[in-house]
Amino acid sequence: MRVIADTQDRDRQGAVRHDARALPALAEMVAGRLAHLALSPEECGVLTAALAPGAPAGAGQLVAVGADVLLLAGARARAGDEALGEVFVNTAAAALGAVRAVADHEAHTARQLALTRAAKTLNESLDLETLLGRICEEAIGLLDADHAAAFRGTHASGFVVGGVAGLPPEFVGVPLEPGTGLAGQVVEHERPMLTNDYQQTAVVPPGSPFGRVQASLGVPFGWDDELRGVLSVGWERSHRVDAADLAVLETFTELAGVACRNASAHATLALAAQTDALTGCLNHAALHQQLGRELERAARGAVEPPSLVLIDLDHFKQVNEEHGHLIGDEVLRRVGTALRSGIRPYDVAARYGGDEFALLVIAADEEAAGEVASRAVHRIRAAIAEFVEGESAGATAGVAAWTPGIGASELVGRADRALLHGKQTERRGGVHPFSEVPPEWRRGRFTREGEPDPPRAPAPPSATSFDLAERDERLRKRTRQLALANTLGARLAGMTDVQAILEATVEELHRAFGYFLCAAVRDEDGMVSAAAVRGDAFLRLGLQGWRQPRETGLIGRCLRTRRPVLVNTSTPRPTMSPRPRRSPCVRS
Repeated sequence: MRVIADTQDRDRQGAVRHDARALPALAEMVAGRLAHLALSPEECGVLTAALAPGAPAGAGQLVAVGADVLLLAGARARAGDEALGEVFVNTAAAALGAVRAVADHEAHTARQLALTRAAKTLNESLDLETLLGRICEEAIGLLDADHAAAFRGTHASGFVVGGVAGLPPEFVGVPLEPGTGLAGQVVEHERPMLTNDYQQTAVVPPGSPFGRVQASLGVPFGWDDELRGVLSVGWERSHRVDAADLAVLETFTELAGVACRNASAHATLALAAQTDALTGCLNHAALHQQLGRELERAARGAVEPPSLVLIDLDHFKQVNEEHGHLIGDEVLRRVGTALRSGIRPYDVAARYGGDEFALLVIAADEEAAGEVASRAVHRIRAAIAEFVEGESAGATAGVAAWTPGIGASELVGRADRALLHGKQTERRGGVHPFSEVPPEWRRGRFTREGEPDPPRAPAPPSATSFDLAERDERLRKRTRQLALANTLGARLAGMTDVQAILEATVEELHRAFGYFLCAAVRDEDGMVSAAAVRGDAFLRLGLQGWRQPRETGLIGRCLRTRRPVLVNTSTPRPTMSPRPRRSPCVRS
């Protein structure tokens, strides 16, 4: 409500805001029950003191039009004041309405620009942790808030803080207790909520960083029909939030949810591409990537040097020959589970190849890594005892610690040398450090002294190598599709012109795939025409003015069925209904 106060001594106080709930007379007028109200000296004194402290109290009138109220106060009431007041208040209402319209338009434009900028920023990263932090930063800038927190998780696994802005970074990872705070209530009810009295609305535990919050908004987001997170925004200063603020945050959270879904899908694909499908451990390539990163950090002095353990199952060939490959696969699965469950959270277990496994032991010397290897060998023996009995039920390990000046290949070679030395000296089932391998020892029974070590024969391809290759290709293709969608989304986020959007879309698709023809078509009045075209066919086939009936060709079939159409030959079919050759159209 806007109230204009005019006192007898013409001391203009200007336009001020006042809560109508504290002044019943004003509340009655704004509610439409009264158009104007004559005031007694006592009533006028109360309103005058509330609106213009220090002004003399006297008789007067209130005149209202809509939500605009004019207070006329003087020593005595005068004839004609009511009509004059209505003229004044109508004039003031028109002026104030124009000001409010301009202010609302400017605020709407600013928020639309902020949403456009935020959408572009959110499409710049596919790393979920980085993305959650950016979501919080953009939410603060969008609503001029003091802090924001993004919670991620599911009802089954629980929710934790995934990203913050304006809050201590140590807050990331803190679990969200059900029903605690506004975010906890949003999770419980799965709907947007707001409060202007946070301390009375939410249950805040002692020591919580939300202990100073006065107003807050909370909006859920998710995908695949499941709640996946909550975005919470708070103000520690005096600030009143309303439904318009909540609507803006809901729009922004929809954009954030799409970005999080893409990042989550990318992380899942990346993990699948690095994981051995049979054992659940990292695969050979992922092990070398992780090993390279750890050695680089150790070379800089950022961490303690790591060690590498190579583990080979004893007599695994006999398991396949006696029990079959299905039992052999089960043995490998159990070994992978035993290794993953028996290492420290920051160590790495990988399947090196065939029946060989590797452990990357972080910040450990040869002795400490040897203890980890001993526990691993013991767990392997217990895990496969059901299928392998006697001396065959075990594994042999070789351990090598990294020293400055050697690379990843040399470290693997040292661990492999220690492993072979243990097996060829009839000490299977134990752990063998590289430091105990005699310098003069050469691997291989027939290797002469002084000759280089012969290269190891590559392991024969497994029966599922083609399936794995096909799976890896699908993962790479899906990853490329996500990257393309991310790039296209970032480019389109700042566009509002329809033709510019079509041109950018076709250009990005053509650049990504390099097709002979890539086009976006427009369907108007039963005819389709090229709205945007890229590729050699654009000039060679003369598609600048191309049009064809909606029912013609594969384009027509796609429009009619509203489903993708894929063909591997350009030979016309009866169902394609091609036009005569004199037409400039292209049979797609």
